[in-house]
Amino acid sequence: MINPVEAPENKPQGDLELIDLREYWRAIVNRRIMIAAITAVFVIVAVVVTLLLRPMYTASALVEITDGNSQLVQFQNIESAETSSDNYMTTQSRVLSSKSVARIVVQKLNLVENPEFNGELTQRSLVAGIRGFINQIKSKESVEPSEEQKLQRAVGIYLNHLSVVPVSKSSLIEVSYESFSPELAMQIANAHVLAYISFSEDRKFNSTSGAKSFLEKEIDDTQARLETAEKQLTEFARKYRVVDVEDKNNIILERLNNLNQALSVVQAKRIDAESQYRQSVAGDSADLSSAYDNPLIRSLREELATIKAQYYEKLEVYKPEYPLMQQLDARAKQIQAAIDEQTRKIASGYESSSTQLNDNESRLREEIDSLTSQLLDLQDRAVTYNILKRELEADKEIYAGLLERTNEVGVLVGMEQNTAQVVDGAIMPRGPSSPNLKLNVLLAALLGVMVGVALALLLKILDNTLLLPEDVERKLKRSLLGVVPKLSKSVGGKLRRGESLIPEMPSHEFAEAIQSIRTSMSFSNAGGLPQSVMITSSLPSEGKSTLAMSIASSFALAGKRVVFLEADIRRESQAKLFGLPMAPGLSDFLSGQSELKVYQDLAGVIGLDLIVAGTQAPNTVNLLESEQMNRLISDLEADYDLVIVDAPPVIGLADTLLIAQKVKSVIFVVAAQETATEVAERALNRLSSVNAPMMGVILNKFSYEEAGLNYSDFEYYAANENA
Repeated sequence: MINPVEAPENKPQGDLELIDLREYWRAIVNRRIMIAAITAVFVIVAVVVTLLLRPMYTASALVEITDGNSQLVQFQNIESAETSSDNYMTTQSRVLSSKSVARIVVQKLNLVENPEFNGELTQRSLVAGIRGFINQIKSKESVEPSEEQKLQRAVGIYLNHLSVVPVSKSSLIEVSYESFSPELAMQIANAHVLAYISFSEDRKFNSTSGAKSFLEKEIDDTQARLETAEKQLTEFARKYRVVDVEDKNNIILERLNNLNQALSVVQAKRIDAESQYRQSVAGDSADLSSAYDNPLIRSLREELATIKAQYYEKLEVYKPEYPLMQQLDARAKQIQAAIDEQTRKIASGYESSSTQLNDNESRLREEIDSLTSQLLDLQDRAVTYNILKRELEADKEIYAGLLERTNEVGVLVGMEQNTAQVVDGAIMPRGPSSPNLKLNVLLAALLGVMVGVALALLLKILDNTLLLPEDVERKLKRSLLGVVPKLSKSVGGKLRRGESLIPEMPSHEFAEAIQSIRTSMSFSNAGGLPQSVMITSSLPSEGKSTLAMSIASSFALAGKRVVFLEADIRRESQAKLFGLPMAPGLSDFLSGQSELKVYQDLAGVIGLDLIVAGTQAPNTVNLLESEQMNRLISDLEADYDLVIVDAPPVIGLADTLLIAQKVKSVIFVVAAQETATEVAERALNRLSSVNAPMMGVILNKFSYEEAGLNYSDFEYYAANENA
């Protein structure tokens, strides 16, 4: 028995991710037969296609390519001077697989007339067959292709079967060709390598000869430019008497710096003199800084301070009219007048000094402007002179380099070392290289497994049914009362025929599931087992009636007095199941047509009574919402320990919503891998809208194998019980 799982909101994030991975693994395990079938189809197709294909033979030749830096004479090669070894090998690999080399081989071996290259002999495949059929139709309707078009088609086919692979960390390149004929594969591989060597030698010779001609032309042009540059430089120096621009430049700069320093000193003195003069004109002559520094004024200020001190000291004894006090006051005024006179003389001196300094500053500025103009004029001439001089020097360097390069190229013509050599020539292949049956089968099996797994996961993603016990709490947000396994055909047939209410062996997993649900119901409420329980589902055929009868019989076998009330009066089932009359029943009692008929000790189970649905009535809703229905449930709750109400499905009917308001608890049944999550949620929302007292949810028809779980642990405990 699978215990109820913890609600997802109480789980850590890591557990959620683990559960998701397990769900995907279960989806793969559940559809393993489908995956195996898809894999088998892929393998069979691969075997058939492989056996139908024509065998292909591959011949390989090994060629060594140096980067051109090792020469017979120590001169740098024109073509490879600025290329690194890696770039050079990449370039040569592309040259080996170029159309130019392939064109040489096709023309040399006259492959245009070969059946492999004119389209007569192709590989067997569906695509090739369709393409050949289309080409035949086109050939009938179109004109005969030209020789150039035939050659281009042959080159295209040639390159499709050519393979050029550089050997890692070496200067070797493996050239392979695949053909229907082993002899032709060997012949083409060897011819391709030789064609590449010849093509490379021609390119180097042409590039070296062309470089020499180019250098000779450049020497003539450079020599003419050199002569013109020398004439222009000489004429400019003679016209502007330019001998040594830099020395004259330095002399003017030195004089200009000295004048700027003298100007700065004069400006500072003038600014100070003007400031002192403006201060004296404003009436602040006494506050001039020079007045404080003058010795005479300093001594007069000290004497004035002494007399004032004596005056204020004696003022405490004598009045100001006293002769001694008047003498001190007169002396103080005399000293102050002397100080003012000296200050005015200093201010007058600042005025004349400011005028003189201003004249000096003007003369210095004029001299600086004159030197600046001379310097700028000299620099302008120096720029032109230097440009002409640099052009002359550059032309001299280019001319010398071209002469040296021309001499090197002249020696290199015809003396370069061959940069490509055949290490191993191609030999006749002993067996076909393709198709590889083992590899194709392995790839097909791998692809089949991948497609099967992808399809299984896609079906899992598209599946919105409730499969696992965790889905009940994670998706429906309801507590799980228990999980009931799917019944085998033999046991299910007995239950449907009424031969056995539960399996005879108490260790059977179905019986254990019912007993576990009985225990969960007993402890679901704080007050113990509720007096009345309605069992319903979202849609028909979810097994709620069989489950309800099994739960009722389990409580009866445990010693409880249980009555099973079949409230689905639109569709009676228990009467047919146990071979009882359809009437009188619940509908007949509620409509007042008969007394209530109770079948006691159903199928020999002591304490299990049954009230059948009765005759179908057109006014079912009126009967179920009547006061008589309320009294019936109340009376049954008083007479029995437990009332099990088998209610109709929730979706599409109002019957269940009426019954849910009359019972103490409601159990909702969902079928594993049958009930859609959206349908179950809609049904639960309808029950919630009438405040139905929900006890929990039961997951019915659960398959351990389909869910990817193992029931061996339960069987171990069951075996111990039997022992």
